Amino acid sequence: MVNLPGIGLTSLPTIWNGVAYVEIELRDLRPGRSANFTVPLGAEHVNANTLGYLTAQSVANSAREDVSPRTVASLDAAGKKLGTE
Repeated sequence: MVNLPGIGLTSLPTIWNGVAYVEIELRDLRPGRSANFTVPLGAEHVNANTLGYLTAQSVANSAREDVSPRTVASLDAAGKKLGTE
C-alpha cells in the first residue's frame, strides 16, 4: 500500500479481475408442459498486475476455463431432465 500525503487516500496494488458469467435458460414449450430452467454459472479470478495486458488475458482465460465445462454439464443435465419427462 502507498499512502498519498495530504489527500487521505491509500492506493492498493494493481490487480486484474477476470470474470466469466453465463446464464442458461431452457424452456419446455411442448403441448401440455410448462417447464423453465435458469442456471447461472460464474467464476472470478484475481491476479496481481505483473505483466500488464498479458496478466489480464490470463485471468480472463482462467475464468472462462472454469465456467466452460460447467456450462456443457448443465446443458447436458437439463436436456436429459426435459427429455425424460
